[in-house]
Amino acid sequence: MADHYPTHIYGIDFSGAADAGKHIWIAEGQLVNDCLDITDCRSASEFLNIPPTREITITALVAFIGSRRCAAFGFDFPFGLPKEMVDEGSWSAFVSSFSSRYPSLMDFDIDCHAASDGKEWKRVCDIETKAPFSPYNLRVMAQTYYGIRDVLRPLILVGKVSVPPIHPAASDLPCLFEVCPAGALKAVGLYKPPYKGPTRANYDARNIILKTLENSRYIAVSSPALRDTILSNNPGDALDSVVAAAITAKTVNDPVCIDARSGDPYSVEGCIYV
Repeated sequence: MADHYPTHIYGIDFSGAADAGKHIWIAEGQLVNDCLDITDCRSASEFLNIPPTREITITALVAFIGSRRCAAFGFDFPFGLPKEMVDEGSWSAFVSSFSSRYPSLMDFDIDCHAASDGKEWKRVCDIETKAPFSPYNLRVMAQTYYGIRDVLRPLILVGKVSVPPIHPAASDLPCLFEVCPAGALKAVGLYKPPYKGPTRANYDARNIILKTLENSRYIAVSSPALRDTILSNNPGDALDSVVAAAITAKTVNDPVCIDARSGDPYSVEGCIYV
């Protein structure tokens, strides 16, 4: 990874909602001496200057990713399913055949629960990082479905990205990482008290998270207006995108961590970084 060191970092809090452009948030930053300087944080609709509908938003996002060089993107949707549910021999083959195997979100729901006898299995990486839900749990199902089908698949089919640890990093391609802000915050004791919501207590919790990230030298937010944007977003999507960016920056700074997860089962299920 050191030979292909991405210096431009994006954290993306993803959504599969019909008006996804309002709910997907993108944090942008530049690595300076291993610290991520956050320079922008907006909803995808504002960041990409597009209407918020899901199809338009995700299409524009895919085009944006494909146009970046020396960049790394951290997404918070599941990149795969448990190994027992994957018939294909590799993760790339699974992603490539995803839309034909699951023509609709309803098909995805029914088939996944049927394959696991109504239970909700987790991947190894979900268990390791204490991810809150199975990739096909109702709360994240749409993120998983539209993320794999409409973000990963078109980029993988044309070879426009690398997805470590499944693919080696490439100097001429953007890198995509699956990240888990909830898992990262749990690991450092910042997931509670709740930070998502309109109350003063929720705002204070968001402020503590942001200050902790800054004090740890993971990120820097120099603009007061940008800080206000991040903290004033009551659903916490803005802050989650910043945490996603911080995880991504930490990951690209630690190639040993990436290489350590390059084998089975990550080569089929995908891998979460926190």
